[in-house]
Amino acid sequence: MEHSTQLTQALELAGVALKANDNGELALPLRKRLWSAMGPRKADGARAILGPGLQRRTTLAILTVRHVLPIWETAFPTNHKPEWMLAVAQEYLDQLTDFQTVRGLNNLFWSELDCLGSVAVAVGYAAAQSVTTALSDERFDPAALDTVVSDQDLDPYQWDASFYASVAYAGSAPWEEKPHTNRRREFWTWFLEVAVPAAWDSASQT
Repeated sequence: MEHSTQLTQALELAGVALKANDNGELALPLRKRLWSAMGPRKADGARAILGPGLQRRTTLAILTVRHVLPIWETAFPTNHKPEWMLAVAQEYLDQLTDFQTVRGLNNLFWSELDCLGSVAVAVGYAAAQSVTTALSDERFDPAALDTVVSDQDLDPYQWDASFYASVAYAGSAPWEEKPHTNRRREFWTWFLEVAVPAAWDSASQT
C-alpha cells in the first residue's frame, strides 16, 4: 500500500538520522513522527479509540516484539507469556475482549516481569507495552513532535515496545558502557525498512 506523504517524509528523516547517530539509535522524537504519520490519536479517557492510527501503531509494536521473541525463548524456554500477551493485544484490537480484562492481565504480567532478571526480560516488557499501546495508544503530541526528550529521560515504565525490543536485540541501552552500536543500528534499520511499512499496510484507511 502506498505510504502517505507524511509517513514517507518521516521515514526519510529517520533513515538519515539513524545513519548519522553514533550509537545506532533511532531517537524518540523520530519515532514519534512515525507514530503521528500513521494516523490520528483518539481517546476516551484512558482508553484509545480504535481507528487506523491505533491499528498501525499497535501492529508496529507487536511486530517489534515478534522480531526479538527468540531472545526470550532462549532465556526462558518454558515461559510463553510474551507471545500470549501479543495474542491478547490482537484480540483486543479485534474487539474479542474488553478493556478492563486486558488491562488486568497486563498489570499482572508487568508484576511478573519485575521478578525476572537478564536483558532478555526487555522482550517481556516490550510485549507488555504492546498491550498498553492497544489499550491507550503511544504517547505523543502531534503539536510537539520536535520536543527533545530522549528515552533516557523517561522512567523505564514509559519506554515504548520498540525501544524495549531494541535493548533486547542489542543487549544494552544506548547510553550504557557497551552500547553495541552495530546490533542496535541493525535493529532500527529493520524497523524502518520492514516493520513500519508492514504496520502501515495493516490498516486500509488513512
